[in-house]
Amino acid sequence: MIADDRVEQIAHDAGIESAFLDAYGGNTVVSFETKRALVDARQPHLDRVDRLVAPTIVGYENEPVDVWFFPGAEAYTLTTEDGGASFDGRIDERPTRIAQTLPLGYHTLAVTGADGVRASATVIVAPRRAFESQVLRDGRGFGISVQLYTLRSERNWGIGDFSDLRALIAHARTIGAGTVGINPLHALDTTDPELASPYSPTSRFYLHWPYIDIEAVPEFAASTAARERVAGIEMQERIAALREKPNVDYRGVTALKSDVLEIMYRDFQVEVARADRGERAASFVSWCVGGGESLERFARYEALTERFASADGRTRGWLTWPQEYRDPVSDAVNAFADEARERIDYFKYLQFVAEQQFALAGNDARELGIGLYRDLAVGVDSNSADVWSMRDAYLLDVSVGAPPDPMNAIGQDWGLPPLDPDALRRVGYRPFAELLRANMAHAGALRIDHVMALARLFWIPRGRPPAEGAYQGYKIEEMTAVVTLESVRAQCLVIGEDLGTVPDGFRDRMSAAGIYSYRLLLFEREEDGTFRPPGAFPALALASIGTHDLPTLPGYLLGRDIDLRERIGLIGPSAAESDREIRVHDCEQLLAALVAHGGLASDDATIARTMLAGADIDPAPLAAVVLAAYRFIAASLAKLILVQIDDVIGERDQINLPGTFLQYANWRRKLSLTIEAIAADERFNQLGTALHARSARA
Repeated sequence: MIADDRVEQIAHDAGIESAFLDAYGGNTVVSFETKRALVDARQPHLDRVDRLVAPTIVGYENEPVDVWFFPGAEAYTLTTEDGGASFDGRIDERPTRIAQTLPLGYHTLAVTGADGVRASATVIVAPRRAFESQVLRDGRGFGISVQLYTLRSERNWGIGDFSDLRALIAHARTIGAGTVGINPLHALDTTDPELASPYSPTSRFYLHWPYIDIEAVPEFAASTAARERVAGIEMQERIAALREKPNVDYRGVTALKSDVLEIMYRDFQVEVARADRGERAASFVSWCVGGGESLERFARYEALTERFASADGRTRGWLTWPQEYRDPVSDAVNAFADEARERIDYFKYLQFVAEQQFALAGNDARELGIGLYRDLAVGVDSNSADVWSMRDAYLLDVSVGAPPDPMNAIGQDWGLPPLDPDALRRVGYRPFAELLRANMAHAGALRIDHVMALARLFWIPRGRPPAEGAYQGYKIEEMTAVVTLESVRAQCLVIGEDLGTVPDGFRDRMSAAGIYSYRLLLFEREEDGTFRPPGAFPALALASIGTHDLPTLPGYLLGRDIDLRERIGLIGPSAAESDREIRVHDCEQLLAALVAHGGLASDDATIARTMLAGADIDPAPLAAVVLAAYRFIAASLAKLILVQIDDVIGERDQINLPGTFLQYANWRRKLSLTIEAIAADERFNQLGTALHARSARA
């Protein structure tokens, strides 16, 4: 344990901030006890620093690279990422210019010091700005967004799937949309399918396989047993029942799809085992080899999770397994891999099928101009495949969250372990780069949830309330360099979700790096409560109305979220009545802004006001308000507009109610219309026409 008299200095040197703003804008000083807990959590890594050179160095494309070497460093050799070039030199001055220019990439710097001491570093040479598609460089664009699992169709099995996504992309093309946005597709724990939040996954590197369209898999057509199983009356009745439910039945869907996939895989194994295997089987074998150790560990984790899962969920995840299985390279795990090879390969097969179907959707979306807009969650569950597979990269004695603020007076604890900034630097940010690479695959745009994590995260010592947390700094230049490098390599736009508490100057740094801001109409307000005019939105931004954590626009206008919070006991009658009074005022402000800047007719605004007073709901003026709201943000300078399907078709209940788990059916509510009906919906087509015209005028 570190001595008390060193804690303050170590905390400062490690980037632990000494204060943060509280719910009332005041300065909260971080306690010594918090600093002690956070320093202790990082202590195993703090002293592991190469003393001849920093472990990571950033340079920029077409610019000389200068390196500050520590005293004692005498010579260096720099080798480019592809091994095609090498530079040697003596270290006679500080900084030392090690090359006039270097290609983009992650290069290796080997340093020699006195008495033969050696050290190494990663030199990241990055572009100054992230990628921007031609559509947005030349003008403006718009897209539609949806939570994939909410999609209804006349053919899916009770959850939106990759074929539904392709159908939606095809419709987006007809109305001139440049992108289709979706929720994080990260792998979730299917041994407990009801843990459905896409923002608390088991892995951010792999896909959630229940999105597979079973009947579109080549092995389905090739398997007589699978086709006969699905064609049976009992199976057809189960599929129809799941399709008709208003909420996704994750347990039912997972069981049904797993049943058929296992039949298909048993037949496919025969093909894979043949010496003269066909093209599809050969592709699978090659894909598994290409997935390397990362894929093997993930599949082992899935098989181990299944092995140790119990009906009551008490042994869910690696933290509840027998001790000998908690290390991914232990003898017990290796022995299990030999014993359970068939099952491990089955979990690889699920990822192979999911990735292939998703790639088809990504290829379709490229034709829109921007492509698929994916979403990267801020973290993973502690009891997850990623943490088990990369144990040294995470800190389990710390949880990520947010300090108290005007939106949440007690703060937030998201229950997610942070990536260790020291571990990232030591390995040249390889885990972070690989994570971005995995989530930029088949995408034209990537939203980074809580992008402020590039600069800092609010760390909370395990077991303590959020008010006893502190901000932990990350190396923003290094983190941003990885983002811009991976963005350019993948030809993928980056949108940074910068809502909440944003550090001073942070948005300017993101703008300078070509990373789009994320602006929501419901949040863009002046201190007096009036809505900022369209001209206040920045150009380098994605603009929308709300998010999955907020009420839909119809729900907001009708106060459905307030009714819900009162009904399930999150607020009492008095607080609910106060919130309704505030909401009426807020909606009055919104309607005034939409009349002024969104083309909302005064008559429609008047009728909408009667709805706020509890009158019968007329869908026509409600639709007019939604159209005006999107026209409002379309009048802004924001280069990209994102339309939530839920708003346009009049959904009134939100997808997620923060602060709840079992009290509300989060991440389950389906759309009220099928994709087929959406394609014919005049509200949708009218809005698409208006936004396409806006893009054409840019």
